[in-house]
Amino acid sequence: MKAFIRHIGITDHDDNVHAVTFGPGVNVVTGKSSTGKSALIEIFDFCFGI
Repeated sequence: MKAFIRHIGITDHDDNVHAVTFGPGVNVVTGKSSTGKSALIEIFDFCFGI
C-alpha cells in the first residue's frame, strides 16, 4: 500500500484551524525560531500514537 499525508493541523480554542498541506515527494518545513516547526513533529507523534 502506498500512502502519504496530505494535511495536518490543529484547531485552537477559538475553533480556528491551523493546517499545513503536503504534496507528493519531499516537503521541507522552514521558518523562524519559535514558529511551530517542532510542534508538527509532536502532532505527527500524537496522530500515530507514538
